[in-house]
Amino acid sequence: ITEARFAVSCAPAVRTSVVYASGFDLQLVDWDGANSRPVATLAYPTDPAWSPDREWIAFSGTYTERIALIRPDGSDLHWLPATTRNAEPSFSPDGTRLVFVEGNCGQLATMNVNGSGRTQVLADARCQASPDWSPDGTRIVFEMANQIFRINADGTNLTQLGDYGAEPSWSPDGTKILFTRDGRIRTMNSNGSGGVDLATGEQPAWSPDGSSVVFAVSTIATGSHLHLMNADGSAVQIL
Repeated sequence: ITEARFAVSCAPAVRTSVVYASGFDLQLVDWDGANSRPVATLAYPTDPAWSPDREWIAFSGTYTERIALIRPDGSDLHWLPATTRNAEPSFSPDGTRLVFVEGNCGQLATMNVNGSGRTQVLADARCQASPDWSPDGTRIVFEMANQIFRINADGTNLTQLGDYGAEPSWSPDGTKILFTRDGRIRTMNSNGSGGVDLATGEQPAWSPDGSSVVFAVSTIATGSHLHLMNADGSAVQIL
């Protein structure tokens, strides 16, 4: 698969498909790289995220600066209400709430999946990005000022993890965090220790069973390609 740019998310529960945003399109592709098919053509969608039951895909619109939900078959598209920029959604493990960033700088917030019940998680002058809910629903990992932090879902116990990095996400068992640093994909323990370098790439996402990682590799000469590798960095292949 060759596309202009990616935002990647893997289907939970079963290892079936990857959703990615590229150009004007949301696309699905099977884990072996086959059966690439469109979900919808939109105005530069980005940051797609599967709901735990795989019934919905949340994403944000580059131009609308709002979050939307859509069925994997492209039906039931609806945009959630917003008075400021909303982006980078991630579902809670029970599928009832979204964590996202709001405002031009980006501040952590949560809301119900219908857009109600908005709650600010962290008020900080530093811009925040790439939030991801822990598998047990108690904590959120995110990027702030080029560093990775962990915070309780209620906004307490802000903790810096490691030195610096971006694009963090929890492993399905909650023991590891996948992230990027200087164009490399890495993992570390959920307490920030035990950093391991895996491969060159960006926008990594875990497989539902934690055994594999899907990610994008971009070059000026060839554009962007989806790749798949084992969680230890071995057996890299192009989808």
